[in-house]
Parts: sequence; structure tokens; C-alpha cells
Amino acid sequence: MSIYGIIEANEAAWEVLLTPTKPRLISLLRRRFAMSESYHAIQLPLFPFLTLKHHSANCICTGKKCSKCKDIKCHLSFDRSSRSKNGLASACKECKHAYYSADSEQILLKQHMHHAANREAYNAKGRARYMQNLEDRKERGRAYRQAHPDYHRTYDRTYRQTHAMERQIYSKNYHATHLENYKIYTERRKSRRKLNTERFKSYDIAAMARRKARKLQASGSFTSKQWRDLKAQYDYTCLCCGKREPDIKLSADHVIPLAKGGSNDIENIQPLCISCNSTKYLDSTDYRKQATLDAILEGKTL
Repeated sequence: MSIYGIIEANEAAWEVLLTPTKPRLISLLRRRFAMSESYHAIQLPLFPFLTLKHHSANCICTGKKCSKCKDIKCHLSFDRSSRSKNGLASACKECKHAYYSADSEQILLKQHMHHAANREAYNAKGRARYMQNLEDRKERGRAYRQAHPDYHRTYDRTYRQTHAMERQIYSKNYHATHLENYKIYTERRKSRRKLNTERFKSYDIAAMARRKARKLQASGSFTSKQWRDLKAQYDYTCLCCGKREPDIKLSADHVIPLAKGGSNDIENIQPLCISCNSTKYLDSTDYRKQATLDAILEGKTL
């Protein structure tokens, strides 16, 4: 029996053994055999006239004929393909690159037309891939956003500016079609604010400071928890006039004003009442030093 007969017999035996299994498994086993050393040991003596330029010193492949240039090249000169039996694309990388470079605009146009004609099928495949590892994707997305906050902040701001009209139309349509949901959400938010008044107030103050810092392109930020801890550190007292909550309402004052290059970090924040904060304006007075000195004299620790 010739060597081709042996190979065909092996493939026939595989098909008999794997008839109940999926065709993809048969194709996988064929590709593994075609890429194995035993297959190369059989094929090499049949083509002694071939002189291949291998891309790796450990490569022992017999080569593959390119469907475009008709040259026999090393297997590493071809992209991988799950549709072929040997796991390699029909055309070599050089021919594919030349093809896409010559007709790039026409190819892109065909791809866009095909995608537009089969949009529902593409969307269904994308949703299926997304739902396969939903939790893992969400976790990686959260980790990436936390590692690149400046990039996402700039991207989100640019997107809102360039799609302002689309967002308004979408919001109006969504509000009109989900009116009952909005009513439920509004009532729920009101009840939560009543139960957690102090926490929501600290959210608002921190958000207001971030918004002001963004307008003045200042660096840094602080959280609502940091603001609550800072107020508790100074016993909910205005460091300028000495009045305490709830007689007054404390606000986050920047020791070095943002307009003078100050940061929005918690280290540059001191609690002042709204009246004292307005009076201070662009002054850089640090009332924390006096508060610390007074606490030392009274035997307290801040």
C-alpha cells in the first residue's frame, strides 16, 4: 500500500470511530495529525527536491502551496484557519497583505455592506459571546476603568459632547415609554434620601467639588466618605467662626483656591460654613492650623 493509501486508511478509521461525535472534533484530529512529527517524517522523503526557508530552527514542516502565488512555503508563512483540514489558510501572509493593501477601500465597503445586510445575525452572535462570560467581562471592565480613570473620563466627556442631541432624544423617548418606572425610581430615591440625609448631602458636596474642579481643570478628588470623616475629625465645627452643625451647614472649602492652582484632594479641604466660605473667597488662609493648636492646648487630639 502506498503512503497515501495509509493516510486515507487512517482518516477512514478516524471517521468510523468518531461518527457519533461532532464533525469539528474530526477536523481537529485531522489538523493535529497533519501538523505532527509522524506526518512530517512520512512526507519529507516524498519531496527531496524541495528547499524550504523555515521561519524557525525547530520547524520540520514539508511546506504548503499558496493558492495565490503557487509557491510552497513554510507553515509559519500562513495564518491559522479553523475551516481548513490542516488548520492553515489557503493563501500565505504576503499574498493576503498584498491583496488587502491593493483593494483596502473596496474590501472595507464589501465588509460594511455584508455587515449591514446581516446586522441581526452579527448582533445575536455578539450577545451570545458577551453572555458566555458575563461576570468575568464585567470584572475586567471595572478593573480597566479603575486603572485608566483619566482616559475614561475624557472619553465619556467627549462622547457626551459629540452625541448631545442623540442623548436628549433617547432620554425623552425612554422617559415617555418608561414613565411608571421613573415614578417608582423617584419615590424610592426620595425615601432613601430621607433615611440617609447626611450621606446624600455628603454625596452632593463631593459631586459639586468634582464638577467645579473639572471646570477649572484642577487635579485630584475626594469621596463622600472622606468628607464625612473630615467633618467628624473637627467635631462638625466651622473652623472659622466656631459654630457647629446643625446650627450651620458646613461646606467644603479649598484652602488653596482652585482658581489659584489648588487641588481637589482631601488634603486641601477644610470644613467651613457657607457664610465663612463665601467671605474667604480667594484667600488662602488655613484655619486647620489654628484648630489643631487649640485642640493641643485643650488636650484633645485631631
